[in-house]
Order: sequence, then structure tokens, then C-alpha cells
Amino acid sequence: MNRPDPQLRSMIPAFPEFALPARRVSAWVVETNPDRAQGWLAALPLADVNNTAQQLYRTLFTLNRMDVEVEDRLALMELIRNPVMVITGRLQSHFSPIALPLRPRIKQLADFVCQLQLEMAYGYKHVLETYRAEDQPWESEVFRFALERSIHCLGESLLRSYQVYMPAPAGVWREIHGLYRFAEQHDVHRMPIEPSDPDSATAQMSYLQVLMLGLCGPYQLLQNECHQVNAFLTQWADKVEILSDLEGVDPVGHFLLDYDADHPAVPFPIDVPMHNAPSLRAVNAIELARVTHQFIKRLQKGESPRQLKLGFECIGTACIETLRRMMRFWGLAGRRRFSRRRLRQPLSLCVGINAIHFFTSGQQPFTPPVARLAIIDLEAQAPDSGSLEAEAREASGNNLPAAVSSDMYRIDSRWQVRDESARGLSLVREGDVGMSMRIGDLLGIHHPVSNRWGIAVVRWIKSGDTRHVESGIEMLAPSAYSVAVRSTDPESSDYLQALMLPPIDALRQPSTLLLHASLFRAGQGIEIVEDGLPPRRVRILKIVERTGSFSQAVFADEAL
Repeated sequence: MNRPDPQLRSMIPAFPEFALPARRVSAWVVETNPDRAQGWLAALPLADVNNTAQQLYRTLFTLNRMDVEVEDRLALMELIRNPVMVITGRLQSHFSPIALPLRPRIKQLADFVCQLQLEMAYGYKHVLETYRAEDQPWESEVFRFALERSIHCLGESLLRSYQVYMPAPAGVWREIHGLYRFAEQHDVHRMPIEPSDPDSATAQMSYLQVLMLGLCGPYQLLQNECHQVNAFLTQWADKVEILSDLEGVDPVGHFLLDYDADHPAVPFPIDVPMHNAPSLRAVNAIELARVTHQFIKRLQKGESPRQLKLGFECIGTACIETLRRMMRFWGLAGRRRFSRRRLRQPLSLCVGINAIHFFTSGQQPFTPPVARLAIIDLEAQAPDSGSLEAEAREASGNNLPAAVSSDMYRIDSRWQVRDESARGLSLVREGDVGMSMRIGDLLGIHHPVSNRWGIAVVRWIKSGDTRHVESGIEMLAPSAYSVAVRSTDPESSDYLQALMLPPIDALRQPSTLLLHASLFRAGQGIEIVEDGLPPRRVRILKIVERTGSFSQAVFADEAL
């Protein structure tokens, strides 16, 4: 076995530091004999998810605060591990779909699931703690086993936080770095935890999986996409390298890792000379990005996602978009290209194509063009109840139609701008629950002076509690026009709301359409109706972006 430099070794703490709960007497009684505990676990009613989750949590909570023989503790943790995985997988269904800020009960459940994983980590860290006084704890198979499991469980707590856009639990990243650093220091990070199975997990594989998840912009991923990224990394994280030599590293595709930090790796600073230091490493993600790019090309050529063994289930263009997001984060080590200006000012916004269409069309309810044409030949038409109610409100001084009272047509005025750049804004909201917001949502940003609506998209979001939300948005256009669109396919006749973005000459950006997500594709013919103008037939040339909320399409006119 190769031993690291003794001088470097002396500069690194001899044993990793981590948090453990204090010993205490619990009101709950648990089984500490592994054989009897196995029977109890087998009898758990897994169909009763909430009750079983509570029983597992109480068992872990109690075990982690009492003295248990190390062999028994490890055996108990391994027995409990699978039921916890099953239960957390089933509880995950409550988080799809969600929107921020989290409702109180969903926030309570999210905290519970995260804490359940932290209790799992406590159990394995207790095993590590028994080796603190040993001269060479890394020589023990039990120690190496518990070290890998600790990294994995701490990573699971991060995953459960990311899936609901909560901040990472304090200290977790520092512990993960410290555990792996210790294994690396003593050259056991690549050793399988099951000596008889060379394909079993290693501390390095578990660490790289967690590390690259943190480097994939978890607060910028679509809802539950972090689980797809995590599954992909289970298969492909071994393409990543951790380098101790920082001098001369190309910033593109590399990240700066600090083992002493309580956060994941970060993009390399530009034009700043880097010097080797005991706690610093370079993360080379170029090969992982290259593999991801190859998968995108194969999918574009028509290969099935199942044939590629990506590690996660996906369908068609959604699969390609997920891989593109991975490649963007890992391949370019994205940096902020525009300086930000600090400011504090109020901001009003609405969410979704339908809401923006409503406000940009003078707060008029959407009436499909076909419906307007269909009543021309009628001798008489009784006004519908919506029109009567709108008229009554207008007479009383309220110009908003009934639909405005719904979430779809609400304006949220409790947002504050924290800073801005040439491309977007950083926002924060405090107070009672407002409108729901998700990654990829389309926003209308109200300009009170001009009374115009700018168009933006949510790029990242974070929420630590039910009364606080932070978000980063990218501006797509300073204004938009409300239009109606429908496919020219013979079997399609329904008009839908859409938005026309004007061209931006300075960016050489043509006029584009914002359409409802997944309903339109490249090459498709569509008919556009603008207020007061005859129908216009165009063909979609390219979908430049598709999220769960909208598709942005470049188009060209066709002859009628």
C-alpha cells in the first residue's frame, strides 16, 4: 500500500471531527439485539408509511443516545438501512409536485425526512467514534465500512434538502469532506467496503457522488431532478478526478475544493494563481461532462435511454434537457459573467403564461378567436355570467374580473430586489405564504412607471422556512405581446394563450414565442392570432428552451 508523504500527513488532523448527540435516557424502548430486531423490522407495516417512518425514527433516535456494543450497533444499522430507504422513497411522493415556500406540513415532513438520514449517519459515526483512540483505525474493515456509510447517509441528508430547495444542514459538508480527507490521507479511499466483493462501494465513489451532486446546481434543477442526477452519478461519478496539484489547472471543467469548508466545491477563480495547500484540491469534471455529452448525441440520433444505462428513467426530450443541465454545470464550471449591483426595492410579479397573458392584454379574460368568430352570424347572444360580473365590478370601481381572485391571476407584491445584473435579478420574499414558484417558471415582472410587463424565468430558488424565499431570475425580454396560438394539424383546433417576445437587436436575438410546455415541437406549423390582425401561419424552427412551465420557440412565417 502506498503511503502519503509524512510531512503532508502531519499537517492533517489525525482523526475526522463530526457531531454526535449526547447520551440521554429515552422514554422509548428499543431492541438492541440484532437477531430479535430483525424479526421486529420484518413485521413493520410498510404499507402504513407514516407510522412505520415514525417507528424507525424513534428507534434510531434512541439507539444513537445510548451505549450499544459496536458490533451490535453496526449490525442494527445495516438491518434498519433498507427499511429507511424504502420508507423515504415512499414519503418522497408527498414532494411531487411542490412549490415554494413550502406549506407548514410539507416543511415539517421535509425536516423529518432529512433528520431521519442524519440519525442514520449518527449511527455509523458512533461506530467510527469507538476507533478514535486506535493508532491505525483505517486498517479496520469495520471502520472503513462505517466511514463509507457515514458519507453516504450525510449525502442522503443533502439530497433530501435539495429536493425541496432547503439549505444544506449546517456542518454536513464539512463532515463529509473531513471523512473523505481522512480516507484519502491513509490511502484507503478506493478500497471496497466488502473485501470479498471488488464491486462494492468505496469511500471515494460515495464522496464523488455527493460532491458532483452539489456541483450540479441543486437549487437550479427542476423539481425532483436532483434524484435523477444522483442516480446518474451512481453509475458515472468514477469519471471524476480529485487532484492535489493546483498549479497550472485550467479553470474550465475544474472546480476548487476546500476540505475545511462547509460547502461543496466552487468554480476556480479566474486569473488568480493557485498554490498547493493541505486542504485544497482540484476537481476535474471534464471526463464526466464528456460522457454526458456523448449520451446527448446518442439520444439525438434516436437511441433509447434504456439502452444507454443512464441510471435513471427518462423520456424523449426531457431526458436530453436533464443531461444538458448536468453538462452545463460540470463542463463549464459556470461563473457569473456580469457584475451585480446591490439595491433594495419592491417588485410585483405574476407566475405563468396564462397570468402574464391576462395582464399584458389589459386584464381581459382569454376568449379563443374561434369563439369570437363563431358568434358573428347569431342574431342574438345573451351575455355570459363572467361578462356580467366583470361589468358589475367595473361599475363599482373594481376593474379585475372574477378570474383574478384565483392563484393563476394574482399579483404578488411582497418581493424585494436584492441586487441586479445585466441578465437578471436576485429576489427575496418575507412574510405570509404567497404565490407558488418553481424552477423554470415563467414570470411577469411589473414596471410601475411604464405599466409594462417584463418577462423572466426562475433559474434558482431556495427556502429555509415557510415564510422566507430567495430566488434568482433571468430576464428574457423587457416586454411581451399577448397572442393566441393553435397547431395547424387537422385534428387540433383549440387556441391557447401564448406570448410574443420582440426581437432584441443588440443581442441579435429574433422574435420568439413562449408556448405552453411540451405541446409544441420543432418543425410544427402553428397559427398565430394577434389582437386586431388576421391569422398568421408560421413554422417552429427550433425550441431554444423547454422547462416544465413553457417552451421558447424561434419561428418563421409560412405562405397562407
